[in-house]
Amino acid sequence: GKGFAYEIRSLRLPGNHNSGGASMTETPKRMGSLFLAALIASTAMGPMAMQLLVPSLPAVASDFQVPPAISQLNISLAMVVIGISTLFYGPLSDRFGRRPMMTFGILIFVIGTAICAIAPTIGLLIFGRAIQAIGGAAGMVVARAMVRDVYGPEKSLPMISMLTVAVIAAPMIAVVLGGVLTDNLGWRWVFYFALAVSLPVALLTITSLRETRPGQRHAGSVVVETARGYRAVFRSKVFAGYALQGGFSPGTFFAFMGAGPYVMIEMLGRPATEFGIYFAIVTAVFMAANLIGGKLATRFGTARMVLIGGFWSFASATAGLVWFLVGELNVWMIFITIGVASIGNGMAMPSTQVGGMNEVPEYSGTASGALAFIQTMLGALFAQVAGSLVTDSALPMFVVMVVATGFAAFFATWPTIFRNRG
Repeated sequence: GKGFAYEIRSLRLPGNHNSGGASMTETPKRMGSLFLAALIASTAMGPMAMQLLVPSLPAVASDFQVPPAISQLNISLAMVVIGISTLFYGPLSDRFGRRPMMTFGILIFVIGTAICAIAPTIGLLIFGRAIQAIGGAAGMVVARAMVRDVYGPEKSLPMISMLTVAVIAAPMIAVVLGGVLTDNLGWRWVFYFALAVSLPVALLTITSLRETRPGQRHAGSVVVETARGYRAVFRSKVFAGYALQGGFSPGTFFAFMGAGPYVMIEMLGRPATEFGIYFAIVTAVFMAANLIGGKLATRFGTARMVLIGGFWSFASATAGLVWFLVGELNVWMIFITIGVASIGNGMAMPSTQVGGMNEVPEYSGTASGALAFIQTMLGALFAQVAGSLVTDSALPMFVVMVVATGFAAFFATWPTIFRNRG
């Protein structure tokens, strides 16, 4: 984190194109620690809120007397909304600037969180989660584009890796805290906590973030420019390889997010707090692999790191399924499988993000949105399918993991194959 902050402080950014007129050639101090803190905090809001509720899903289902599949919509539907929202934040940040989109997102997030905290019915709770998701999507897309604006295609990879590690720490802690709050105070305290955190983050974002978008804004109508940007992004098979590998590879994580609470709490009789602790350990493994993957990619290249990560995750998920079929379900079986698979996912993720954005540099915000959309929509699918199929067996969870990582390994070959053909 120190290197990231130092480089931001020492950098002079291009002229500000925000209508507010503040110059981007600010003094290094004004673009230092507060800018970095606002970037990390606003990015962490969406993932934090998503995972904070995961240990609470059984309690939500019990409180509103609905089946697990309905309670699971608080995760999977929110992820769908996040995915759709990312399609708009990328092009809009290319057109109107990064800072306005980040500010809009965090304010919408606060409104959605407040609705969730007081929701008297499961329907209103799910609606509040959707509003919360619309706001949380902004940081997931725009922050990566801002990092690329500042560092360019060469240095952005390790910086995005470091940003991802910092951002993952917040939801990792949130899962543990979510379990503790649910066990001791009730699931609504998850949203009281999120609201207490998001209000100061909104203030920090509004007062500290500066515009980073380089160059002149794209001309033409928003609709035409958005269509042009996505056409440029999706016609690249190299981009498709990065995006689809990055979307399928976290299938182990999202399948566990959807089915894990029921397997752990209902089938194995473990408390929500214990689930949160194990979840945090897995996330810490992913964080370490992400940081290592970002550094290795500068030496071996993004395409090679994506290939390694994709096949690592597939082998790990397959080994976990075999273990389940020949052994007896236990906590170690679940978390070793998830943890080892997360190493491959973590090693590949920085390369999928930067490799994809570098394919169409003039539409880096649009590319960032497309990457986030694909990953989030596939994640929602895996979480909902695994969570809905879990009845009296954990088999669906392991099967979803193998299918997802199998596709990830297949698409991991595309950046190398189609780059060589081009």
